[in-house]
Amino acid sequence: MVGARFNISDKAVSSWERGESVPELDKIADLAVLLKVPCTWLLKGKGAPPAPDAIQVIIEDLSASELAVITATIQALRKERSSVA
Repeated sequence: MVGARFNISDKAVSSWERGESVPELDKIADLAVLLKVPCTWLLKGKGAPPAPDAIQVIIEDLSASELAVITATIQALRKERSSVA
């Protein structure tokens, strides 16, 4: 599945999995989407990957406009919290 998606051999994918080599940088974002994990986990990858519905995975899949809405909401919540405290 992964090899076919990136037009590489199963041996190359196996090499990634064993930590003997790493995917080219231009494949990381597409690989993260395919595997439903955050790019940061792919790059640092310690422990089990987060669940597909984990907030890190969801955030990486947002469009720029969706991310802007979330960012504005967070800023408003922080502002409100600081004015109450």
